Amino acid sequence: MKTIRLLFFVVGIGLSLSAPAQITVSLPLAEMESIRTDEFNLIGKKMKISTVDNVNTGSWETAGDVSTWKLKLEADNCDGIIVYFDELILPTGSEIFAYNPDRSSQTTKFTRNDNKTVKTFALPAVFSRTVIVEACIPSALVNDFKAGISEIGCIVKRGGENSEGFGDAPECYININSPDGLPWQDQKKAVALFTYTQGGEIGNCTGTLVNNTVQDDRNLFLSAQHCAMSATPEELGQAIFYFNYESPDGNNPSSSSGLMDQTVIGCTMVAASGPQHPSVTFPDGSDFRLLELNPIPASYNVYYAGWNRNDIGPNIPMPGAIIHHPLSDIKKISFIDSFTPSFTSPFSDFSAICIQSSGTGGTIEPNSSGSAVFDNQNRIIGTCSYGGSGCVIPGNINSVGGGKFWFHWDQNGTSADRQLKPWLDPLSTGVMAFPGKYPNNTGITHTVVKNTFSIYPNPASDNFKILTDKAVQQVTLYNILGEKVGSWQNTRFIPIQQLPPGVYFTIIKFPREIYTVKIIKRR
Repeated sequence: MKTIRLLFFVVGIGLSLSAPAQITVSLPLAEMESIRTDEFNLIGKKMKISTVDNVNTGSWETAGDVSTWKLKLEADNCDGIIVYFDELILPTGSEIFAYNPDRSSQTTKFTRNDNKTVKTFALPAVFSRTVIVEACIPSALVNDFKAGISEIGCIVKRGGENSEGFGDAPECYININSPDGLPWQDQKKAVALFTYTQGGEIGNCTGTLVNNTVQDDRNLFLSAQHCAMSATPEELGQAIFYFNYESPDGNNPSSSSGLMDQTVIGCTMVAASGPQHPSVTFPDGSDFRLLELNPIPASYNVYYAGWNRNDIGPNIPMPGAIIHHPLSDIKKISFIDSFTPSFTSPFSDFSAICIQSSGTGGTIEPNSSGSAVFDNQNRIIGTCSYGGSGCVIPGNINSVGGGKFWFHWDQNGTSADRQLKPWLDPLSTGVMAFPGKYPNNTGITHTVVKNTFSIYPNPASDNFKILTDKAVQQVTLYNILGEKVGSWQNTRFIPIQQLPPGVYFTIIKFPREIYTVKIIKRR
């Protein structure tokens, strides 16, 4: 039995000294080793400690108009520490972050805007056995600041003390910024590694931001149900999302320094493919989970991926790709050349065969769970749940399986919390595929407002007009399969006589607004 010691240094003048100066937590070494060799998504454990807070524990210093609270933690046997807050209230103008003594590992600085959804919060892993939490508060608002901690996360590096997850994927895996990954540079910005907790366990999975027909930049994040399957709303408030965690080029960097700085903390549950209960060993249905993330800073330059909800068949163009974080490593890409019904579950699941690219390539690994599978038009067609791991071996069956996007859409049940449809097509366009997009960080809105403009005629045979006194910058027309069939600049008059009859949808861009409208083409 090894002992983990958490030391809280109490040096603040005038603070209560009722909290103990040292808190000891015991954790069996065997349990740590089981995490290190886990074949699924486990990366650590939550550990209970005696509750500490900013009033009774830590040190305070005041310099001018700013008061600073510091809390030092030391933990033997942990390769990294996540600080979990039962409650965190940051007054306006405050910031909080964590770092190791030499600041070689440091989190982003978080503000009031980062923990709006629920009162729980977390500071991302600092890969050290000594961590300092620091909060800078306007002195006039110190009494409004609250920080309570009764649990910390002990992170175990799968590859040993020097791995951090970083560098753990086999060498055959292709970095997203390699030449083979160049066609996927938009989609990669939708993908994030995320850390979740449930029932005292800490895991990592992969997920993807996804676009919706309103195009309102809503932070809807698609992953697998078996990731955080039994997480409570408070635990979801402690989820950590790492965006743009990748090599800047096709090479494996020597250090992860600076690669994990773009983080978002907290999310809420939207929909999933099965009951959220700890007794559920494996998810039912098609194993999807849709979350809504807290605000994402504009500087992250994220992307909302497009999707294709056609079932397996000629409307699923191949070859495709999987963008993921195998073994919690930097972002990689795997390539597939088929997308067929699964042998074990042909209705809800797919089977895909991974292939080499430029003579190399990998399949998926633990922590790839929930990653999106894309068709060759860069649209999501499924999410990964299981499969063989390691390098692609020519001649072998290098298969990956998971849930079809088609089944996620509306086949898991009739309620909104078991479907993608109400969230990704709130306009009820009925479109079968939809393109991705970047957010409009300049203040452009995407809300459909009545009486702002109108389409006439609709249905239409030869053309339709956009009746408005605003400047129309661009009109793009898509068919029901999500294929672009036309684009026009600076015009309100759209000719459609060359198109076959059917349902289409158009994206109309004004100087500060974007709208999605269904169009019916008559004979």
